[in-house]
Amino acid sequence: MKNFVALLLGVLVASGVSAQSKVKFNPALSQDQIAISAGLYQAISGDELNEGINYGVDWLHNFTPAFGVRGGVAFVENLADNIHLARLPLGVTFRVGHSGSVADRLAYSVANYVFSRDRSLSSAILTFLPIDVEFTAGITPGVLMGSRESSSQTITGGDSWVHGVRVRNRLSLTADVGASLSLRISRVVLRLTPMYHYSLTDNFDLFSEHSTDTKTARSFFSASASLGWRF
Repeated sequence: MKNFVALLLGVLVASGVSAQSKVKFNPALSQDQIAISAGLYQAISGDELNEGINYGVDWLHNFTPAFGVRGGVAFVENLADNIHLARLPLGVTFRVGHSGSVADRLAYSVANYVFSRDRSLSSAILTFLPIDVEFTAGITPGVLMGSRESSSQTITGGDSWVHGVRVRNRLSLTADVGASLSLRISRVVLRLTPMYHYSLTDNFDLFSEHSTDTKTARSFFSASASLGWRF
């Protein structure tokens, strides 16, 4: 895993250096971004699956200031004991916000303070910050790696039972929707991204000795923080 994180950092730095050597950076003309991220990935229901640690690198290209496409590669470690998930997220993006030049943002925040009814200083400060909201929708193919089954024993009040998860299908596909909050400082982008993932494939059988029914996990949630570089 350390090698994987080092690779992501290397890609980010190399891309930034390459882009910087070609042209002088102009935030207004920036169309591309590369970022590394880390966070959590977990099933919304079902105790058999863990809170997996999600690492990734992604790339964004904007066709207009509002619309773009995003793709990348991610790795979820220990979604269940010794069961991991490699993912290739792909999506379209729609961005709203005010992340222009310092002069533009200052004029906008002053106008907002002067003409707003509440005259809120905190609101004026927030409008000055180069914050964007980005909505993303897409699909993510993936592959499950590691063990075919993970189980554990629970003991409560002298009663014990075995429960766990079996991998039914190693190939996965999810439909994804989410929103990101981004803070842009020149080339650097700090981003927080919660997302909902609905599994279109039957990948997991959740079992328990207390039940004869086998359930599957369909809904997943992820939350990540990322550091990006614009070029």
